[in-house]
Parts: sequence; structure tokens; C-alpha cells
Amino acid sequence: MRGTILVTGSLGLIGVGLSQRLTRLGWNIIGLDMRGSPALDRDVRNATDTISQLDLSGIIHLAAVSRVIDGEANPRLCRSVNVDGTRAVVAGALSVSSRPWLIYASSREVYGQQSSLPVDAILSPINVYARSKVDAESVMRGGRQAGLKTVVLRFFECFRKHL
Repeated sequence: MRGTILVTGSLGLIGVGLSQRLTRLGWNIIGLDMRGSPALDRDVRNATDTISQLDLSGIIHLAAVSRVIDGEANPRLCRSVNVDGTRAVVAGALSVSSRPWLIYASSREVYGQQSSLPVDAILSPINVYARSKVDAESVMRGGRQAGLKTVVLRFFECFRKHL
């Protein structure tokens, strides 16, 4: 066994496949998801205490209000889950003496509406969801400054024309 990784949002589109792949590679996976086992507090916004009790090598933080339309429909929930949830994950990681590494799943939405490709590196969020992701990235920077090993990944949809 390589160690233990906590995957937040473990029952989402990316979380399921990633957890299965990591398990095949020899990692022990603990999933935290609103739709998951009641053995853990499933709300990422309450993750600090849960994380502080675990012996983790790493955390992959995927949990989020993950659609622009859902963020616009419920901005308060979007900000709470995406920003406060990330804050709870970072605080939990900082409370563990082993200081697990932390990967955060952000979004291309942080760039806003760009006029050309490749995308400019300037963040220009234009909706509630994107602003919550920018703010959560800031929380991650704070975790890095406090001593965590962190990575922010911005997922993009890629389409390839097949001839």
C-alpha cells in the first residue's frame, strides 16, 4: 500500500474514475462526498475535523458546486461549498502533522471570456461560479504560504476534430 489519499467529491464524474485508478495503483482511498457513506461527515464545509483525524499522504479536493448554472441559481451555496469548503480542507491539511500534499480542482472559468487562444493567464471571472473558484485558489495559495505542498489544476474541455 502506498499510503492514503482523501478524495473530496469522490462520487462525482472525475472522482469516481480517479478513485478507481488510484486504488488500482495501490493507494488507499477515503472518499468524502455528499452522496457517500455516513461514516464520515460528508459535507466538505465541515472537513477540517474529519481530515485532522486521518493519517493522509495527500488530498485531492474535487468537491464543489461544479456547474455555472447551479452557481447562478444559488450563489450563496456556491460560494459556501467552493470557498468555505476549500478553506476547511486547507485547515484540515494544516492540522495534520504529516502535512499531506493537496491538489485542488479549479476550472477554466476563472479566465472568463477570452478573445483568443491560447488563453491569457489573466484571471477574469464573469460569473458566481468562476469567482468562487478564483477565491478558492486564493485559499490554496494561503495554504502553500503556510507550508502545504499544493497544486491547482484548471480543467478544460478539449474537443478534437477527427478527419
